[in-house]
Amino acid sequence: MKKESRVAFVVVNDKYQGLKKNSAVYGKNRINKFLKNSGFETIYLRNASRKEMIKALRTFRDSLTKDSVALFYYSGHTIQVKGKNYLLPIDTINDFRDAAKMKIELQAILHVMDRFSSRKNMVLIDNIDNEKMRKKFKVKKIGLSKVDVPANTDIVITNKANSISSFLTNSTLSKSASNKQKSKGFKSFDSSAYVKLTDNAFYFKVPNTLKPAKKKLSKEDNLWMSTIKKNTLKAYQVYRTNYPSGKYIAIAQMSIKGFENKIEIQNKIDLALQEKKREELEKKQKQKEILEAKKKAEAYIEPELVKINPGNFKMGCSTCENHNERPLHFVSIKDPFSIGKYEVSNKEYNVYLLNINKPKNSAADDLPVVNVTWQDAVSYAKWLSEKTGKNYALASESQWEYVSRAGSKTKYAWGNQGSKFDAYVWGKKNSDLHLHKVGGKEANQWGVHDLHGNASEWCKDDYRLDYTQKSHNEHNKVLRGGSYLSDIKELRVSLRNSKSDTFKSNDIGFRLVLN
Repeated sequence: MKKESRVAFVVVNDKYQGLKKNSAVYGKNRINKFLKNSGFETIYLRNASRKEMIKALRTFRDSLTKDSVALFYYSGHTIQVKGKNYLLPIDTINDFRDAAKMKIELQAILHVMDRFSSRKNMVLIDNIDNEKMRKKFKVKKIGLSKVDVPANTDIVITNKANSISSFLTNSTLSKSASNKQKSKGFKSFDSSAYVKLTDNAFYFKVPNTLKPAKKKLSKEDNLWMSTIKKNTLKAYQVYRTNYPSGKYIAIAQMSIKGFENKIEIQNKIDLALQEKKREELEKKQKQKEILEAKKKAEAYIEPELVKINPGNFKMGCSTCENHNERPLHFVSIKDPFSIGKYEVSNKEYNVYLLNINKPKNSAADDLPVVNVTWQDAVSYAKWLSEKTGKNYALASESQWEYVSRAGSKTKYAWGNQGSKFDAYVWGKKNSDLHLHKVGGKEANQWGVHDLHGNASEWCKDDYRLDYTQKSHNEHNKVLRGGSYLSDIKELRVSLRNSKSDTFKSNDIGFRLVLN
């Protein structure tokens, strides 16, 4: 048989700091000598600290190659914490407050060995359990928990899961390595025995020739030979069904578990692919719906307009308590323009949102659009202008007040008293604190609706503290008209408010003018 690369990592710990020396470790260096005599290149540690174990583990890892044989042997204290198994370096108990950092996880070593696709991996654990150490770690369970074993790994542990021998000398593992008697012990340490714990053959000492079988193979042996030749889940399950307590049952169970793990992983991959495919289909369907909605939607909706003739009026208020409404001053509107009869509605604005690939508003079509910034309103006016070739914009503050007054000189378009409030206004008094459809109240004398209440309206101007000053902040914009949250005093035609051009609220909308 061809000689192969063999690497072993051996750790024997029996002298723990803070614990009485355990003299029960059998053979001490004999396991190391046995492995060397069996052709292994060994990395041997005796009474190793965590730092030494990690350094040696890295050397072990770097020595592994594909198609080699790797073996890890550990004799010393072990512990299980929350279902994880740890090997304990001798300096583990220097400081129990830092104990979590001092352990070496067994599963990590198995992972290191499994990464390199070795032909065969073997792990042998002679584990000691110490009541004092368990109490320090506040661990109730004894021994090691069940180990998750990679498919190509043979593993032997002194004791079954959650149990422990009283003394390490009871272990057969270290004894069998050096036992010169003819006792069978653990067969993988018999220097000439044929070992086949998995379906990969292995000899510790390769014989020059294999002795022919003296006896005819039994039915179980024949079935097992057929099973390992087929190497399928079904074949191993057939063996288990026929020989539930057979001599190869442990290997069969391990192989079945390996296949089942692979199937589980493949099922997860298949589910993930199905989920990805479903998401892609949903995405395509959503894109299709958006395209169909675009086709169905009108390219744009122009506002219904009221033509406004040039004229003169007095803007502001000389007697009002708000200084930002002063002084009362003369304004001349020199050019005719048209203004939206209503505030811009969700129906109009949703056509714009579809055209720029944004989700439409879920509110009713006939409500004024709100929760839009000044910048949003300006972008809408620019888009509609490009679509129509016309010059749509937000109303200037003077245009807005000129239309709101509609030729009157009073606080409100209908006069100075609030007696006609319900006829013209959606305000705090009658709105039930929510928006209402556009045009739901009477128009003013010039035929324009909702200039008082419902939704406050952005104007295009930068806000000034009063009419004698220049604007000091180009991002602070004028708001006019009050909203459904405003009381009667806040709905005067001359009242002025302001917000940042990035501010939005559920009571702020806008209307357009066509210059």
